[in-house]
Amino acid sequence: MAQYIPYNDTAFLAWMNNFLSVLNANLATFGLTAADLTPLTNARNDFQTKLNNFQREYLHQGGG
Repeated sequence: MAQYIPYNDTAFLAWMNNFLSVLNANLATFGLTAADLTPLTNARNDFQTKLNNFQREYLHQGGG
C-alpha cells in the first residue's frame, strides 16, 4: 500500500503545507470553508514552531 503521509518531520511539514495549499485552492470542490481549515492550519503552525525550536536546540547542543 502506498505511503501518503511521510514519517520524516521535515517531509511531513512539506506534505502538510502542500495539503493545505490544495485544500485552500479548492474549498468549494471539497465542500469546505476557510474556517474549516483553521484547526489544521493552527496544528501545522504549532508543529512547525516546535520543529524549528527542536532543531535550533539540537544544533545548539552540537547535534547533527
